[in-house]
Amino acid sequence: INRPTLSLGLTKAPRARVSRFVKKTQWTTGRRHTDSHAHTLKSHANPDRSHTSAGPVSKNVQSHIWLAMSSPDALTWKTWAILAACAYNCSILLFSRGLTSRTFLGVDPLFDAGGCWTVLVFAGIYAATCRAYEDVPWLYLVLFAAKMFYGAKWIWILSPRNPRKALGLAVPPGWGLPRTATDFPSKVFFASFGAGDFAFGFFFLYLFVQHV
Repeated sequence: INRPTLSLGLTKAPRARVSRFVKKTQWTTGRRHTDSHAHTLKSHANPDRSHTSAGPVSKNVQSHIWLAMSSPDALTWKTWAILAACAYNCSILLFSRGLTSRTFLGVDPLFDAGGCWTVLVFAGIYAATCRAYEDVPWLYLVLFAAKMFYGAKWIWILSPRNPRKALGLAVPPGWGLPRTATDFPSKVFFASFGAGDFAFGFFFLYLFVQHV
């Protein structure tokens, strides 16, 4: 059966247009898929630039830094302050020349060899709890009391009522130290250690009040 030629003439051109449209659509879709896949790979390779459309790269970097600082594992300023207290206690090794200076160890019984080891034990406590201070507030109340004790001892060493001065063992009033503190490291330590103890002591009290 021969179909009318008129229908063939009407459908030939639209079919060609549809075919070209389908091919163009397939090519465009494939290109978009390829670009999307490449963008995904680039995002994994450069995580800092994975959301450049949301804003400048600097904002993305700042957001990553903020997330890192707000992480529970990040070191807070309180942690750094506790580590500073640890380093402050460990400095006794420098002033006592590794606990070998007879001049240093003979100034006061609190800072003989055993007393210096006690100071280092306190330093270990600071280091062990520098990230867990929120969980042990009562411990820091005890550490505050210990710092106050060392601060009071410092005042007593410099006080005119020091028995060593009554026995004629004091140096001239400029230092206000026992005559046994003859070397410069010992003089620096015994003239200043209490100031740091008072400062860190009140910081420990602040930790207790904040987290009790």
